Amino acid sequence: MQATMDAETRGLIGDTLDRLVGDVYQSAARLSRIKAGVIDYRLNWPLLAELGVLGLAYGEAQGGMGAGAADVAQALRVLARGLVLEPFAEAAVISAAVLGAGEPSQAREQAVVAASSGQRISIVVGLPRRADGPSLYRAGDTLRLQGSVQVVAYADQADEWLLAAREADSGETLVLRIARSHSGVAVRPFRLMDARPAADLCFDGVSLEPSQVWLRGTAADAALARAGDMALLAWGADALGAMEQLLRITGDYLRTRVQFGVALGTFQALQHRCADMQMDMLEVRALVQAYGRCLDDGAGAEAKATLQSALARVAARAGAHIGQEAIQMHGGMGVTEELVVSHYNARAQVLRGWLLAWTQACELACAEAV
Repeated sequence: MQATMDAETRGLIGDTLDRLVGDVYQSAARLSRIKAGVIDYRLNWPLLAELGVLGLAYGEAQGGMGAGAADVAQALRVLARGLVLEPFAEAAVISAAVLGAGEPSQAREQAVVAASSGQRISIVVGLPRRADGPSLYRAGDTLRLQGSVQVVAYADQADEWLLAAREADSGETLVLRIARSHSGVAVRPFRLMDARPAADLCFDGVSLEPSQVWLRGTAADAALARAGDMALLAWGADALGAMEQLLRITGDYLRTRVQFGVALGTFQALQHRCADMQMDMLEVRALVQAYGRCLDDGAGAEAKATLQSALARVAARAGAHIGQEAIQMHGGMGVTEELVVSHYNARAQVLRGWLLAWTQACELACAEAV
């Protein structure tokens, strides 16, 4: 069972992040950053480190806050209000499951300290896991990495990658720790529709040292499984936060926008559509909370798999519905970048793509296992 924070600590973190979003992540400031052309995705990373939240997902024995999955989900839900451009979920939540895993050692202690203090950004590469992912070959005393991974968020901005791979000879699972500056890796960066960065990575016979094997075997499997669990939770919580904001903004607009001499919110048809949006959001909220408790309580594999499938599918469907309805109710101006509703919709649609990719990868893995 995963330890969770007490109510007072949870409240303090929530209040801190709420103030941070209000002070730093205002929509006008975010739009200015996006329009700048080259976006500094580390701009507020030192501030997040100073607040201590980069250690949220690490255990207390590792110098972190020891937050449970439900606590992490709540923090991500608050940060979703600000459409944070920094890689909080990727570098402070998902990678924590891999970077801090394995037998205690000085190298692991140093890696966790560097990550939680904001000195180094580590990104997990290869989630959700696929059978056709990168493989590691042995050529005498040399290790060769072969394969590619598509659409890795913040890959080009990371200091290092924690790459999920398999050993070609034994089929054993490996986690490889590779510096972003490592020679021979082809990186094709691009920007997602919500202004966050991603990249495709190609490893064509890249040479590695044995010391770059961070985890292997059952330890690697367990760490990557936990990272996958936290990735799904992070995407669901982020999507939930975006949906909540889409509902709030749309409700405010309908209450204040006057058409034909009356507020749009008085039209019964629009009220019904808003009610449907609200029901979708509440369903996602319930699933995010249930899944967070499931991870904290150490529920069985069957119960966890059921919640995972439900969360991924429902959040993907709800994100598409709520985002499209919010845009339509704002009319033509809803798609303009000057209105923040378009940015929340873009975040919801990117997350929808990741959630659907997760379900497809799981279905493929189940089919291959049969």
